[in-house]
Amino acid sequence: MKIKLIILASIAVLASIFLIKYFVSSSQKSKAGENDVTVVVNPVSGTKNLDEFDITYVISSDDQNKKINGVNMTFTANNNLQIISLSQIPKTYPSADDIFTAANEPTINAAKTSLNFAYLTLRPQSELTNSIFFKIRVKGNASGAGTLTLSRVSTEITGILNTTSVLFGISSTSNTDPSFTFNSGSTAPVINFKFDPVTTTVGANIDSAIAVFKIDGLPTGKGLTTFEAIFSFDKNVAEAVNITPSDTVVDKFTEVHKTIDNNIGSIKLTYLAKQVEGMALANNARFDITFKRKSTLTAISTTNTSIDASTATGDITGTNYQINKTNGQLVIHPRTTSSSSSSSRQSSSSSSTVSSSSSSRQSSSSSAARSSSSSSRQSSSSSVSTPSPSNTPLAEVQVALKLRFQGIMVMPQNTTSQRVKVSLVKEGDEQDNSSFYWAEMLPGYDGTYKGTIGVDSIDYNAKYYIYVKGPKHLQKKFCDSFPQSNAQGFYSCGKAKITLHNGQNDFDFSNIKLLAGDLPEQGSVQNEMIDVYDLGIMRQYVPPICDVEGKKQDCTEAEIATYKQPALIVCDINMDNKIDQQDWSLILASMAVKYDEK
Repeated sequence: MKIKLIILASIAVLASIFLIKYFVSSSQKSKAGENDVTVVVNPVSGTKNLDEFDITYVISSDDQNKKINGVNMTFTANNNLQIISLSQIPKTYPSADDIFTAANEPTINAAKTSLNFAYLTLRPQSELTNSIFFKIRVKGNASGAGTLTLSRVSTEITGILNTTSVLFGISSTSNTDPSFTFNSGSTAPVINFKFDPVTTTVGANIDSAIAVFKIDGLPTGKGLTTFEAIFSFDKNVAEAVNITPSDTVVDKFTEVHKTIDNNIGSIKLTYLAKQVEGMALANNARFDITFKRKSTLTAISTTNTSIDASTATGDITGTNYQINKTNGQLVIHPRTTSSSSSSSRQSSSSSSTVSSSSSSRQSSSSSAARSSSSSSRQSSSSSVSTPSPSNTPLAEVQVALKLRFQGIMVMPQNTTSQRVKVSLVKEGDEQDNSSFYWAEMLPGYDGTYKGTIGVDSIDYNAKYYIYVKGPKHLQKKFCDSFPQSNAQGFYSCGKAKITLHNGQNDFDFSNIKLLAGDLPEQGSVQNEMIDVYDLGIMRQYVPPICDVEGKKQDCTEAEIATYKQPALIVCDINMDNKIDQQDWSLILASMAVKYDEK
């Protein structure tokens, strides 16, 4: 086991070195200033309130023969400035084409004072540009000065000059270190994040109640472009079982997160306004959140539904809205014995005809639920190509998944649904995960995929692992309802924490990418690893360099089309309707993992 871990670690290191240094290794360093590029920063200075804002970096050259194909950047925040995120990954400028793939995902330290990321592209020279841009989101954390510094020593910008790979320098005239003065206050408009009414009661004679969360109070004529709210509640008192957004939210926003984690007592809502021409921004939002009592509750208990974190942006100048928060309160009564007995007696005294009819309907419904669930459930020894998925599960327990596939960051060009294999394994039964369900996952505008399955034979008192395997991907093991990667950008499943309840169970796994590389063989069978077959079949269809009269050049689209079309379903990893170096680089990146997680 120890030898295997050493080997895997070695592969990971080698893969990282390859991806980050691919072009640098063959680059020719030039005399100082000869192959410099210019870095333009906007804004480069100014006075700011303590609100988040974006700093845009444009890396460019006046020489059209200089083409940029990779960056490895390190930034440091000084004094009263904090780094929030890489809010826009590198893209071509000004066309904003998405041609870059992450070699090192953006990493921010816990103190929010350093940021590192590396992106590259293996697109042919004809598709490269001499200018790219990206954005970094920052904020002031106290009044006073703050600076964002680009480390010129550790920064690498790679590219091609004519036909030669080069390592570009940064011109000495570039001001790469924007500096700001922060005021202690904020002039942004104040809006409301509130529970209204404040108190929600789950009485002794009911099983659940709805707490209403609202966003309102926007200035006249202003709207919401993004918002996020994170709530907490006492997991020992209540469980959240469903979240229903208002019609306004459904019509005007794209859902990024709508997650419940009853293991820690947390809810997260994140939404982006839809970019539809002519559609006005929404000036309010509403969510009905259904809570039920914990089955172990024996006395009247109270818990706050606290708004722990909140942000909102809109069509206002240069800042976020300020948030006026009104927390809610849940009052939970234990279920009374007398109520239960009364309900039982009432049921017993009903007419036999009604009882018989009801029983018949219940039996029929249960049978349909089992039939639907069983139809989508398969044994791992079955052929992968034959199952019929269920998109409208009838089972009492539904599992709604939100996933992200490696290489897909926005709505892909190919919007075909992706068939995913899902296994639910009870803690302690990890050796018996041969049964699984099929889920048809549909893409969204943010590049995530969503789908729902009906499941059966659930132990409501148990903890579960969820295994997910994509059609061209390695299997990933999840033990959290809302998993997050660590500071190094990895997620490793530990102890099972997932519980299931009647109705819909929402699991947002979209922060963890499903790595591509286990390509389907004949009959759509995958062999649970990335091996020579996968690399060979991918390399066969990646566009070669065509030889025309002894001169090497990129193949034309017509030349590529003659051989690539039959393999799109197998090798088009990022679903852009072509097989190219992007797909090849994605499978190489996955070599650091190589095997399905068990």
